[in-house]
Amino acid sequence: EPPTAPAGVTISEVTSRSAVISWTLPQPAAVTIQYRASEEESWAIHGRNVSVGQWATSHVVTGLAPYKSYDVRLMAHNDLGVSQPSLTHVFTTTEEAPSGAPQEVRVTVGGPRSLIVTWRSPAPQLTHGTLRGYTLALRRQNLQGHLTFITRPVTDLDGVERYEVRGLTPATLYEVAVRAFTRAGPGPLSSPRIVDSTSHEAPSCPPAGVSCRGSGRGGVRVWWSPPP
Repeated sequence: EPPTAPAGVTISEVTSRSAVISWTLPQPAAVTIQYRASEEESWAIHGRNVSVGQWATSHVVTGLAPYKSYDVRLMAHNDLGVSQPSLTHVFTTTEEAPSGAPQEVRVTVGGPRSLIVTWRSPAPQLTHGTLRGYTLALRRQNLQGHLTFITRPVTDLDGVERYEVRGLTPATLYEVAVRAFTRAGPGPLSSPRIVDSTSHEAPSCPPAGVSCRGSGRGGVRVWWSPPP
């Protein structure tokens, strides 16, 4: 007669891309592991099958997607037929660092000592987890190394993130890039890097040594030294 369904099904050692499925059988039989993403409705259409030999009691399922819920069930089979499916078990793979950079990064001048940076989150399929925040990487243009990192929490899950970087040097070009991070770590920096310039700051003191003298025909000649 056909075998009974696998029992004692457990799921362990879950990573972002794999999971170990274990089971017991009252008699030796080959096993088919069937799994699908939890949001998919049809086992017949979306179920993926992995066949395991009759002496096995566990198997590593690979090729999964990070931070995704899966349904899994098992069936035993021999020369006489296939068992009923086991109970369906659900598990969720762990997070990974994002594989995509933030989108639509823009940099505008906020003032003589500030830049306003705006961006959107990475594409959902490249996030691989719950976004915990962003890191802005900033440096003066053509100055190798010397990156300044600013970490910010997520403030808008659906819209545009915005941050004003202050305390910069007036009339200076800067390179700015942004990366997102999950609990598993940071993703790549936005590329290409966005370059913008802070504006000139108003002089802190007036010109020095101002003098004037008539130049004839109603004209006046003025001399001065620029502010330090």
